[in-house]
Amino acid sequence: MDKLLTGQRVMIMVANGFNEDDMTVVQKSLAEAGALAQIISPENGLTNSWNEAGWGHHYPVDGNIGEVLSVDFDRIVILGGLLSVNKLVSNPHVERILSGFMAAEKPIALMGESASLLPEAKMTDGEVSLNGMILTGDVKKCRTEFVEQMIDLFSDQVEFQQAA
Repeated sequence: MDKLLTGQRVMIMVANGFNEDDMTVVQKSLAEAGALAQIISPENGLTNSWNEAGWGHHYPVDGNIGEVLSVDFDRIVILGGLLSVNKLVSNPHVERILSGFMAAEKPIALMGESASLLPEAKMTDGEVSLNGMILTGDVKKCRTEFVEQMIDLFSDQVEFQQAA
């Protein structure tokens, strides 16, 4: 894969209980594309993934959700995982950050259950949809396809910015 996102700062938003498989594929794909990915979470220090039927690996947190601004990032991806999304949905900083991304028309990728964090991102089971700058989808069956579409969306915006 070409370094399509070289220098682009991507926020990976999670809370304890995010889907570990989502993280693995997203981190690898963003690194291959040259992006500077940072894990942002309400947890400090480490955040814990969920792997199938139990707790998975711990991941270092790069920034606290209450202290970061959308202006500091070029793109955002919010990982799936019901436990994580249930924690994020009640956090007022999530709405602040997503509103900032939408106002600035920056790309947003919402994996699995995280689509519920954005009322405008309607989807049905198994659907992957692109709504302007927002990509949503149920990634359980098509995680690789979703991440490829996410990288395409993120890199298309880079090309648009360079052409302007």
